[in-house]
Amino acid sequence: MFEGNITTKPDKAQLVAELEKHLIEADKQFSSHSMHNTHAVIDCMSGFRNIPSDKKTKTFAGLISCSLSLRRDCALSITDIVCDSYIEKSLKEGEHIRRACPEGTVEVADILEDTPIPKLEAQFWAESLNKENLQLLARTLALRDMKNVIVSGMVVNNELIAPKPKENDCAIVDVPELSSWLEEADSRIVPLINWSVEDGCQRMHVYFDDTDTVCFLLRYISTFQKKGVT
Repeated sequence: MFEGNITTKPDKAQLVAELEKHLIEADKQFSSHSMHNTHAVIDCMSGFRNIPSDKKTKTFAGLISCSLSLRRDCALSITDIVCDSYIEKSLKEGEHIRRACPEGTVEVADILEDTPIPKLEAQFWAESLNKENLQLLARTLALRDMKNVIVSGMVVNNELIAPKPKENDCAIVDVPELSSWLEEADSRIVPLINWSVEDGCQRMHVYFDDTDTVCFLLRYISTFQKKGVT
């Protein structure tokens, strides 16, 4: 389970590559429009890191806006934004070490709407505190600017920040089922989808760029289908 002091990383990408070999063309077809009650689930950090080069912006507010607007390609009932947590001395610390930038890190003291995005992007993304503060800004802007949205909870300074649902521009009752100390966004997706389905969601658009997410969804898709997902 360990390589020295770092946990081993299983090759889940190989598993997904094997599964993809069995897909037929019909499996890859996707309609962005549906009469069903539809939610979009967005991995906050994945959205930031995968913006096309022609959509690059100069400020953090622009980065957040672009990341979320890229997903507004269908009629959605609610957008669910899922955040990572960075917990000190967790089991994921080994993976953070594995992903570390050889050139070190650059910490941005204030991540505000008009703060310019640093030119040393690799060093910026390698610093967990930057990603934590960027997600906090994204939560604030999403709740301010989006009409129907749920921003997930996250752990900051070993304190759990509660999830915040908002419907038709009004804050709705808190959802304790979505309060979680789970560290990774791809782990939080299962309770989030389960709650959404039990709340009447029939169709989910999942925007995650992570093999773990595929593995989780394959494990639980039959459960979601029994509860009404089409």
